[in-house]
Amino acid sequence: MVSSKAIWRVNRKKRLLKSSRRGHIWSKGSLETTMPTPTPTEIKIGKLFFDRENPRLSEVEDLDRTDEDEIGKALWKLLAADEIVMSIVSAGHFFRHEPLMVEERGDGEYTVIEGNRRLLAVKAISDDGFRKKIGAAQFAAFQDVTPALRKELRELPCIISSRKDLWQFVGFKHVNGPKPWGSFSKAEFIAGVHEKYKVSLENVAQQIGDRHTTVARL
Repeated sequence: MVSSKAIWRVNRKKRLLKSSRRGHIWSKGSLETTMPTPTPTEIKIGKLFFDRENPRLSEVEDLDRTDEDEIGKALWKLLAADEIVMSIVSAGHFFRHEPLMVEERGDGEYTVIEGNRRLLAVKAISDDGFRKKIGAAQFAAFQDVTPALRKELRELPCIISSRKDLWQFVGFKHVNGPKPWGSFSKAEFIAGVHEKYKVSLENVAQQIGDRHTTVARL
């Protein structure tokens, strides 16, 4: 005989699945935020650029943020992108269920707001010259890159949005979420949102599901 508790669990899973199909995202605080669920767009990697406003770059002194190679070099040291390289090369493909979040620059090119580590890994896999410029040429995993993988990585799945519409997602993920930044990067991100979008610190904390007073402490 199936218990009432088991039936409740099944029904709850059905409700969650139904909500996710409507585009609902659940935060740590069990707050429900309705967002559209857009279809990813395939964009050539040559039109994807690193985020010059990435809070992690504040950890690098005297960085020329107008130079894509210099940003790549800095990120290679900061982000442990070699782990992503190993994963992609081993799998033989990009994990397309997790698209990059990008903002259009107005010239047919895009800035990657979320997913810079994955973009870095893909560019390093795809371009021998870029790999040398960022100081990653000696990494052993590159020896196993196949022509088929290079071809598959010519385009990446991307969600086209805007920095303003993505800050809650980015903040939830990196301030106190599954992939947290360092304290300095967190502080720069929060200050940027507060100043640029005129969002109170209390509201920032609520919208990124901050149950540990991270925003207040920073």
